[in-house]
Amino acid sequence: MLQGLLTPCRKCTEEKCGLWVTLTWQEEMSKKEEKRSECAITGIYGFMVRLENRMIATQQASEQSRNNSANVQVETEKITKLFDSLSNNLKNGLAMYLQHIDDKINALTEKIDSVVLIGGDTNAQIKDKQYG
Repeated sequence: MLQGLLTPCRKCTEEKCGLWVTLTWQEEMSKKEEKRSECAITGIYGFMVRLENRMIATQQASEQSRNNSANVQVETEKITKLFDSLSNNLKNGLAMYLQHIDDKINALTEKIDSVVLIGGDTNAQIKDKQYG
């Protein structure tokens, strides 16, 4: 880190230093005006330290975002598998229910056919009686 380099020169004062500057700026959020008087070299080192800290913070935020993204992806895969499983279960249950209904219809159809046959009339004979 650069903080060890920030020890100002003890000889560096406004009168003795040829690189002495006074910086004035206004904070964007607070609109408060700030002033700083210092040796330009010390100011540059201070600026470098602030940039380094920002860079580290940005890197940490980027890594955290990447980790969160990976977690979201894992959870999305879990949810997708759950929905696939539910979909398959629903499809299988519906197929079984429809087969059960089909079996009942077939059984009722057989009973109706057997009732007609017990009476001695086939479907063809019933038609002949109706139109004959």
